[in-house]
Amino acid sequence: MLPLHIQEIQLLLYLRALRFGTIERLAVQDGLPLVAVRVEERIDFSKGEGLQKTLAHGAQEDEARDSGGRRQRNAGVAGRR
Repeated sequence: MLPLHIQEIQLLLYLRALRFGTIERLAVQDGLPLVAVRVEERIDFSKGEGLQKTLAHGAQEDEARDSGGRRQRNAGVAGRR
């Protein structure tokens, strides 16, 4: 039996803590896990979940993020602040 590398142990502990969900991508280098990308939210439009999410977000202030991840407010109408 091979001993586990610390990165392999971290992945296993993460999976146990996650309990359920979906890992979209798992980056591996030299046989060791590097990065896992977990799916945060899934919207099933066939069940009307998209409309529910849109209505819920409509009550909140419109926000967008630029390429650096910083928040940008959507003025909506040109020149309006």
